[in-house]
Amino acid sequence: MAQTHRPKQPRVLVIGLDGATFRLIHPMIAAGQLPNLASLMADGVAGELRSTIQPSSEQAWSAFLTGQN
Repeated sequence: MAQTHRPKQPRVLVIGLDGATFRLIHPMIAAGQLPNLASLMADGVAGELRSTIQPSSEQAWSAFLTGQN
């Protein structure tokens, strides 16, 4: 039986570091303390979370996963 070749699907990896702002992360990357995260950020896209109304972790992660505030 012949194998069908499917086009590669784009892959997405989302990493959320609760409480770790870029103000904390960037100096650590510059100091060489987070080489793996630096590599992922260099080859990908990074952005800040616009939090939920009543910004708390539980609500923010639920909103992220469901797309609902």
